[in-house]
Amino acid sequence: MAMSQDDVVSEFQKLRAEFSVRLQETQQQLQETRQQAQETQHQLQETQQRVEFLSAFLPAVDSMLLYNGDQSSTNARSSDFKKQLINLYSECTQSGSLKLVKCSITRCFLPKKCVIASHIFKRTWAKHSWQSVLLGFNDIDDPRNGLLLFKPFEYAFDRSQICFTFNSESQLFIMKILDSSIKDKVLVDNLFSLGFDTNDAESISVLRQCLGFRTFGDFDGSALLFSGLTRPFKRALCFHAHRSRKFAVESGWLSNSDFEFEDFWSESDYKVKISRWLRMLDQSPPAGLSS
Repeated sequence: MAMSQDDVVSEFQKLRAEFSVRLQETQQQLQETRQQAQETQHQLQETQQRVEFLSAFLPAVDSMLLYNGDQSSTNARSSDFKKQLINLYSECTQSGSLKLVKCSITRCFLPKKCVIASHIFKRTWAKHSWQSVLLGFNDIDDPRNGLLLFKPFEYAFDRSQICFTFNSESQLFIMKILDSSIKDKVLVDNLFSLGFDTNDAESISVLRQCLGFRTFGDFDGSALLFSGLTRPFKRALCFHAHRSRKFAVESGWLSNSDFEFEDFWSESDYKVKISRWLRMLDQSPPAGLSS
């Protein structure tokens, strides 16, 4: 059926109106694309500046952040730091003359002298101000930069033999053994090898009663336990886990394809900044242990 002149005019007006709307939408999208391109260009320029700045001293930074005996977090540890950790994360009780503190990984009340206040980001690293630059806190003794661990676990944690990752489903920090040579070591016996007084019968009795002959491997995959609602800085534990894995690969404990885990930085800004920095470290030459 032939269209009348009025119908043709009406259809043309509809098409022109649709075209006008689409033209406006296209122009708006084009403007948004231009703005995004400008923002991306600005971000690329900033990234390039950061890369050039960090690349100049990456090898030196990498060696500063190695895990080894000379860089233990046990140096100059503050007694107030331990008190803060106990108040924030743990519980205390009494057994005879012994004051007992709950270890976050064994979940046992152990002699206070055997439960160590361990820094996640090391005290010796703090003199280079990396914790404020990379992790966003100024006080190395911030209790959220610490864990309460039975001495053998603290020793292993300090030397990158174990680390903790975050399970987003359970919302728990999970222990991972990186150095398989410690798996079968009996924890209490290991404590003796670290210099604990073997004549301290009262403490040894409590330790044997709580832990028996349990090994490091018995706690592989266990979750950290905290009494209160506060938790350690995710970004500090994630940073520790990345550095531990790198050290484990360099030490031959893991291959490059072993132990992949999802990042768990607390804030997106830190995730971008530290992830980029860690990727750059991974591309730098392997660094050996300092003497």
